[in-house]
Amino acid sequence: MNFPASMPSQRHRPTGEFQMKRLLTLPLLFLLSGCQELAEFNDFVDSIESGEFTAQSLLSANPSSDFRNSGQVVLSVGERIGPDAKVQTRDSFGQWSECRRRGHTPRGGAPVNAFTVLVDGSGSMELEYFNGECDTCPHDPGRERVGAARRFVWKVQDVAPRSDLFLGEFGPTPHPEMLATRILSDFTDSSEHAEASVDQLMGYEPVGTPLWDSLGEMIEETAIARQNLNRETGEDVGSAIVILSDGQDNQSTYFDLDSVSREAIAAGVPIFAIGLGPASASAWDPEAYGDQQTNTVLDLQRVAQRTGGFYSSVDEPGRLYDLFDAVADGLAEGYTEETYECWEGGSAPASGSLVEGRILSGNSELPWFFLAP
Repeated sequence: MNFPASMPSQRHRPTGEFQMKRLLTLPLLFLLSGCQELAEFNDFVDSIESGEFTAQSLLSANPSSDFRNSGQVVLSVGERIGPDAKVQTRDSFGQWSECRRRGHTPRGGAPVNAFTVLVDGSGSMELEYFNGECDTCPHDPGRERVGAARRFVWKVQDVAPRSDLFLGEFGPTPHPEMLATRILSDFTDSSEHAEASVDQLMGYEPVGTPLWDSLGEMIEETAIARQNLNRETGEDVGSAIVILSDGQDNQSTYFDLDSVSREAIAAGVPIFAIGLGPASASAWDPEAYGDQQTNTVLDLQRVAQRTGGFYSSVDEPGRLYDLFDAVADGLAEGYTEETYECWEGGSAPASGSLVEGRILSGNSELPWFFLAP
């Protein structure tokens, strides 16, 4: 039995109430599962009582918009980082230094949303030899992204069931009316339809990555879906595009980073980028990926930062499931940007270098990574 790692609504209950809940729950746990589950439950309650910040709460770490001057880092979290937690960065000599908290800003959270999820369907996802020049391929041979996208659908249905969701991929032959996007499920509030479409994700054909073209055309589509929901519900409707990519754009013909950023800002549609393989700061490996990784990660960080979203990454595809779950929860229910000053002005790490940090909370040590802009 796996108990949830965090339960925000119960985090600040008095200790006495937790002890009563523990006592009332003991007989049931003994009857159902025995001593092992009881131990897990006690550990779970202890973590709540201690206010321990959990891995599921950390969505991303990004440089601030004025990083080079301010030396500030923005941590996007589902739960506020407690006052006893420490945020630290490590220098090139392996020494850890503590960052200073500078403020926080609530983000996201709406009962009705227009969400677009775009998944990289290029051959590097599943083909071992892609164009004869991919020594690190495949980047998701077990198709973990399928389960991750399905989890996103489930979470949105759970916390914001009146939202409309679009699922698509870029790389394979696009829909006849689209520039670069293959439509798996058009905007719908039917989780069954969206979930059924997830298995159609490709990634096993020798095709490239028209990332910017797909993003560019879906900005307008997402904005239109938001407007339609606003008319139907009479409520303020949120919107966002979530993209998963394992590499640099190599096939777009109409849009680029700058034009996508301008379109998204004008439409008020933030972009949330998730990197895998060469697109991941968490899997930093210059010897394996070379300059492609630096350029790809910096591009994804830029488009997310410019448009009001964030960039996140995983070091291996099996972690996509939990990350997609946390991102969906944060977008639908809201998250907080916690700002920390980690370097004095002018002393930030060199552009393109890996920034490594961690959050120390209770018995937890949560690592985070990004590239210095």
